[in-house]
Amino acid sequence: MFTNIYVNTHQGEECVLEVCERCTPCAPGVYKGAMGTETCSPCPANTYRETSGATELGNCVSCPAKSSTKGLTGRVSQQDCSCDMEYYAVSINGAFACSSCPRGAICRNNQCALRNASLACVDETMIVGTWVQNSDSLEFDLTSCPAGYELKSTLEQGSVDLQQCVKCLSPSAYILRPNLDSCQTCPPGLDCRGDATLAPKIEGSVWVEHGSFWKLDSCPAGYYVSPAGLVTLTAATAQQQQCLPCEKGYECVTASCVTCTACAPGFYKAAVSTETCSPCPANTYVETVGSSALSLCQVCQPKSSTLQKTGQSFRQACVCDMDYYLIISRKGTPDEVLSCQVCPRGAVCGDGECALRNTDNFTCTDGKSSIVGTWILDNSTGQYKLTSCPAGYEMKTTAESSADLQQCLKCSSPSSYILRPDIDECQVCPPGLSCSGDARLAPKIEGSVWVEHGSFWKLDSCPAGYYVSPAGLVTLTAANAAQQQCLPCVKGEECVTAPCATCSPCQPGYYKAAVATDPCMACPANTYRTISGATELSNCISCPENAGTSLLTGAPISQKSSLQ
Repeated sequence: MFTNIYVNTHQGEECVLEVCERCTPCAPGVYKGAMGTETCSPCPANTYRETSGATELGNCVSCPAKSSTKGLTGRVSQQDCSCDMEYYAVSINGAFACSSCPRGAICRNNQCALRNASLACVDETMIVGTWVQNSDSLEFDLTSCPAGYELKSTLEQGSVDLQQCVKCLSPSAYILRPNLDSCQTCPPGLDCRGDATLAPKIEGSVWVEHGSFWKLDSCPAGYYVSPAGLVTLTAATAQQQQCLPCEKGYECVTASCVTCTACAPGFYKAAVSTETCSPCPANTYVETVGSSALSLCQVCQPKSSTLQKTGQSFRQACVCDMDYYLIISRKGTPDEVLSCQVCPRGAVCGDGECALRNTDNFTCTDGKSSIVGTWILDNSTGQYKLTSCPAGYEMKTTAESSADLQQCLKCSSPSSYILRPDIDECQVCPPGLSCSGDARLAPKIEGSVWVEHGSFWKLDSCPAGYYVSPAGLVTLTAANAAQQQCLPCVKGEECVTAPCATCSPCQPGYYKAAVATDPCMACPANTYRTISGATELSNCISCPENAGTSLLTGAPISQKSSLQ
């Protein structure tokens, strides 16, 4: 038997025994590139040889890109190639390859957690999300993220190495559906925590899920939804949403508010706030909506008030004081003006109220008094004018005095009368009449004749035995009309035939010794009177001695006497 015999071996072969009878092929992982007695050499680091008989260095196969044997040589399998720490092993068309680690699977030491079966990092921390491995390609896909994370997928990014669960920042963002939505900017109306937690800043505001966004559905009383009128939410508009206090001149008083409404007439709101509109104070009003300042509440016209009522919405709410009545100038036009007119004296009720305030029937509300006369509205001025008075009243008009003195002035009974109430004044009752304050005729002397003469009763004639006094009136005046009467004829006068205006002197032979309605009396027998107007019996002259009137009376002349 031979020992220590060395034989030159061929390429790819070797003999490592002390006694060699024949050479053997280089084992997997080694090679021999020349004939000789040397043993086979290990494949360098980062290469491998799976079969025996490698005849050259080139027969050692390099590890796939981004992998190594970690400094080891003589590796016999592709599995001896380990991917670099930021890569993980996959199968491409059945071949081993190293795939770039998705961003969301990189550990804090930059190692790819997908290299480990537990998907845990060496510091025992876990990567975020659910990673599912394809059984054929061995690639990992990120399929879902936990609450508060946005899923960045291959579909969205176009590159596998960007897959990750991106944490939505708190308090600047939120996300409703981590596997579908992006992180949304937190609107000013929410306190965000990076996830889907709902925490409205304004208590009572209602937010609802609307696709990827929180949508502000309504606000509590005093607020409105901003931006207003959103139909379609976008990322830009969704991030502006908040409940804002109603502006000046606006309010929302319902429990669920979307928009604010303008302050109603009679109300105002002077500040941006959640308060309701305030009523205009007593003795003011505002007729328009949306008043934004107290100064827009209009002060009632002088001599009027709202009777302590607040929140009045129209100018007629300003009621004139009880001794005034309302005037509306240029009614129905933009220049309409209200004012309070002092009550005419003749329209003042017993309690001081102006009856013209009660336009339906001018009644006094005290139930005890009433006004007199016909009062007509002058549409050009809005004032009432007294146009007529009933019998027994004198009409005082504006033309005669100021408007506040208009009245139907009752003529006193029995001291006066009036014939034409709308034209005349009360006239002093003459002594020849019994007056009742109106136009009724009641002569004191039966048979006296009175006729209307303008504003006066005129004594036209008297019965027998009377004369018209004052006598000889041509023109009646208030002064002389007040003196009229039928007076008995004076001494020495008579009126024996009606109608009488004046008395005539007693004829010769007659006398009248008293103021009376009697006719003149004949001078007695044996007397005579030669001239008229005898006022005494003594005016009848006795006949001469031894002469007489032959028993005749009323002898007018001495020649009628004769001797007896």
